[in-house]
Amino acid sequence: MTSDMAPARPSERAEPAIPIPQNDYATCPLRRLALTRPHELCNFAPGAEVSMIFGLFRQAADDKQAMRLYSLIVAQARQAELYRDIGVPDTPEGRYEMLMLHAFLFMHRLKSEPDSVRDAGQRVFDLMFTDMDRSLREMGVGDLTVPKKIKKMASAFYGRTAAYDSALQLDDGELAAAIERNVFDGDSGVDPRARKLAAYVRSAVKALSEQPSDSLIDKGPVFPAPETAA
Repeated sequence: MTSDMAPARPSERAEPAIPIPQNDYATCPLRRLALTRPHELCNFAPGAEVSMIFGLFRQAADDKQAMRLYSLIVAQARQAELYRDIGVPDTPEGRYEMLMLHAFLFMHRLKSEPDSVRDAGQRVFDLMFTDMDRSLREMGVGDLTVPKKIKKMASAFYGRTAAYDSALQLDDGELAAAIERNVFDGDSGVDPRARKLAAYVRSAVKALSEQPSDSLIDKGPVFPAPETAA
């Protein structure tokens, strides 16, 4: 996962995610996991078979390990407590912010591991944007427009990765400020929702650091419950 973007300083707002088209998700959204509302997960169980998500992408669908890891990341990003208790906006943009945040947490945990382990992060990254590509097309975004939107979404992810990675090395106030700018579109540095989410991020980093790398890849990331930080 490389980028030619200059790393964003924690004090700067990373490039915002593009507005994601809203749609009617009345039907079972397993093929739209990343953008669904919490109550629409059709009783999705973490670790369940989700190969149908990538039916249009045969090569990606064959990577069952990456699909399992991605499904666990998505399931955590869709935990109702993040929206109900912490206060993340339950909108397409808010849900995408939580997907990016949890993908970052997983990849941040892998960055000090050998290449053979970090490769799992690259494969999850590839699947995530394969899923985004497919989701946009299912929502009716034109073939010529999808690549441009995906590029912007990837740029937003890299920007947030740089901002959160830098902020984690500083104090909780800097982390809350980076979260407030990106998730809550604010710049006060005192938004209580951002502070709650920052506390959750700290606890997630700690929990993932304590999980052995072989377990992390074979069984998947074990995130803490969001309500512990609410």
